[in-house]
Amino acid sequence: MSTNQDNKTLSAEHLSAFSTCVFDFYQIARQVPCDEFQHVVLQRLSKLVNFSSAWWGRSNVLMDRPRYLHSAFLYALPDSYLDDWERIQQYDATIDRAFEQPEKAIFIDLANDTSISSELVALGKCHGFDQIACVMQFEELMLNTRHLSLYRKGDAFSTEELGLIENLMPHLILALEMNQIRSTYMSVLSANQRSPVALAVTSPEGLLQSAEPSFIQALRGEWPNWRGPRLPFSIELTKYRGNTLSIDIKHTEEHCLLLIRIHEMVERLSQRELDVARLFSSGRTYKEIASVLSLSPHTVRYYLRNIYSKLNVNGKADLVRLMVTKDALQ
Repeated sequence: MSTNQDNKTLSAEHLSAFSTCVFDFYQIARQVPCDEFQHVVLQRLSKLVNFSSAWWGRSNVLMDRPRYLHSAFLYALPDSYLDDWERIQQYDATIDRAFEQPEKAIFIDLANDTSISSELVALGKCHGFDQIACVMQFEELMLNTRHLSLYRKGDAFSTEELGLIENLMPHLILALEMNQIRSTYMSVLSANQRSPVALAVTSPEGLLQSAEPSFIQALRGEWPNWRGPRLPFSIELTKYRGNTLSIDIKHTEEHCLLLIRIHEMVERLSQRELDVARLFSSGRTYKEIASVLSLSPHTVRYYLRNIYSKLNVNGKADLVRLMVTKDALQ
């Protein structure tokens, strides 16, 4: 009978791989949208622990059995898997063993363990696996469980693989929560914006202490020679607007929170250039634009050359397309 291994110590090689994987989890949590996070993070996990499919779920618990499935993410499994599992749930030994040893990685060998029900064996055969590794964690305040089940066909999960799964599970849960909170917060911030927002924290003196990679990239787009850690603009401001970006600055006693947004191409135009671009893209001639804006036709041509250069367009058709997009967004 396949049982949980009590001694799941990690070798130095596996410990190094574990540390790198944990780091990647948190990087993914910061960079990937909420609806893509679980797929991307499980792809990363599959480079450390071999599996072909997975089920990552959250359930309400009653009498040591899942009662209500709050969420279920299926990795390389069809949607029909959940219906198939529901039909044989009472025969699934994975649940009993996981509840008996919470926070411990257990494994089930469908190919060789004669105590396993034929229903669970048939489920594995239908969906292409005969080995299961599962770890379950309880949320006592909400009477919920979080579980991760990994599936594959062939070799049983080793003691070291189970140790990796067991120790990675808390990080997976925390990274998921971070990703959900950040994604929701950023969605709220970006609701009235036309481009994504990136975050950073500085000291009151303007020394960068923590920043998302996209924040650094944005700064270097505006200031190519900047290397930090001191910011290249005054932190005493509440808002900075540059050629390619805008930064909102929120002050606290000990830190400053910076929210950076990359400008849309059209936003790089001055107000006068924007007026000329709108009139020209609407079909006005140089002379008509000059008359409306009280400029000379020569000055209108000068503005249009600047507009083409800033927007990296080569003709009126491209300019019209950009201006129509901007007006639609507004």
